[in-house]
Amino acid sequence: MPDSLSLPSDENVELAQSLYDQAGQHYEQGDYAAARSLFERALAIYERLSGANHPATVRCLNGLGMALAAQGDYAAAQPLVERALVIRQQTFGTEHPDTAESLHTLGDIKFERGEFDAGRSLMEQAYEIRQRVLGDEHLNTIESTRILAGMLAYRGDRAKAEQLLTQALSTAERVFGEQDRNTARC
Repeated sequence: MPDSLSLPSDENVELAQSLYDQAGQHYEQGDYAAARSLFERALAIYERLSGANHPATVRCLNGLGMALAAQGDYAAAQPLVERALVIRQQTFGTEHPDTAESLHTLGDIKFERGEFDAGRSLMEQAYEIRQRVLGDEHLNTIESTRILAGMLAYRGDRAKAEQLLTQALSTAERVFGEQDRNTARC
């Protein structure tokens, strides 16, 4: 039977996970302000209880960075995602889906900040890792394909962009069906 001193920590970790889950739901619904607030609360709890380098803490860092970026606050988002990326590379290595997630997020942020070559390079890394580790039919790979295609089109490489978009759409239709929202994003 656990002693009474361990129960509050367990409850707080459960609270942090619940806050993180709620943040993700708000993010998916486009309510980035609510997502940001919930990610901040979850991050504070995880940092205090689990430490700065714990995978749950790092997941919150990346989520908070995504919420900030979605609100257009790229300057605040970038250092959080850079920190998450460094920790994930040290913890999981370069060939891991979590590392690819941070590369993807950081690539998007840098591109939006006008660092087009750096953003595209990071997105290409995320795309390549996701292809190798998750496969072409995974939603995250399709997402990186779509975002990379948009970056290439913006920078004038329309032929490569069209090739990637066609690939993403074809894969999404095959995996999710023509009417699925994931296919519609392509």
